[in-house]
Amino acid sequence: MRSYKSLFYGIVFLIFIFFSNICSASKENDFLNDQRKGERIFKGFTVEGKSYNACIECHNIKPTVNINWAPSIFELQNKIKSDSDYDLASKFSNPSGELFIKLHSDISLDENEIKYIKSYILSVDKSNVNTRKSYFTLIKLLFSLILIFVSVFVIVKKQNIILRSLMSVSIIAASAYLSHTIYLQASNMGLSQYYAPDQPIKFSHKIHVQQNKLDCQYCHHSVDDSKSATIPHTNLCLNCHTVVREGGMSGKFEIDKIHKYITEHKHTKWNRIHSLPDHVYFNHSQHVNIAGLDCTECHGDVQNQHIQKQISPLSMGWCIDCHKERNVNVHNGYYKEFDINSNNKSVADQGGRDCSKCHY
Repeated sequence: MRSYKSLFYGIVFLIFIFFSNICSASKENDFLNDQRKGERIFKGFTVEGKSYNACIECHNIKPTVNINWAPSIFELQNKIKSDSDYDLASKFSNPSGELFIKLHSDISLDENEIKYIKSYILSVDKSNVNTRKSYFTLIKLLFSLILIFVSVFVIVKKQNIILRSLMSVSIIAASAYLSHTIYLQASNMGLSQYYAPDQPIKFSHKIHVQQNKLDCQYCHHSVDDSKSATIPHTNLCLNCHTVVREGGMSGKFEIDKIHKYITEHKHTKWNRIHSLPDHVYFNHSQHVNIAGLDCTECHGDVQNQHIQKQISPLSMGWCIDCHKERNVNVHNGYYKEFDINSNNKSVADQGGRDCSKCHY
């Protein structure tokens, strides 16, 4: 009798497990279906009759070379995860910023569609979204090496004079290409010209400097009396953004980041753009005060840049060329003890090519 009861309870338990798995699988399938629907809406594969732009045209998944004032899909993801009060539906219908209001004005999505979009946003894994790397140069290098080995083998094994001549020419051409490529790669090693990293806050020099007439030294206040130009603390941003809480282009999304850093007692971790090797000494005050250099001579036309990037190569050759061409006023209070008879001395003439000036 006991064996029948045990068998009965075992069957009931198995039936319970079976239906539980079916229910959980059904919920999981519903969640996956929501993600798929959200992805189709986000990327523009929507129901017929809806002609508005897809979300991905503004809220990018991969980095862009131009300024994009709309938050990326990962910024939205972080906002939804970190801010329990962040209502995607209300932000969608009432975005901040003139640009976003205009873009959203022709779009109408119901609550379910917005729920699908939210499911998709939360499902995207940043680690799986990589920019495609080009291996074309590596393939050409490998092909050149293989060509050299094959050509040498043919020259050694074959007696045909024409074939051996062709292989000799191939060796010369492949060797020349390898030498040229190695030279270019070696000469560019450690250089970061045109480097433009993503920043934690989308700060536009064009808006702040050109449109709002902000002086460079308001933020980089130590540039004329210190080795470093100073990266401004988040508190400095509040001098303006305590009052200015919404940008015409960026809305509230970017400016809200400033207030979040302050609330959390954190400093904005700006990604450094212009950086010299540790074994190089460079002093901003010497170049700004003594040499009279303007910011644009090294940093480019910053006031017209939305995205700040490294314009100059900052290589040793680039610095030496400048030292050869630029003259120094020897009556500036530093050189007067050494030479008071000339006003036209280049930096190189004053020791600007001495290794120990920058490497000591």
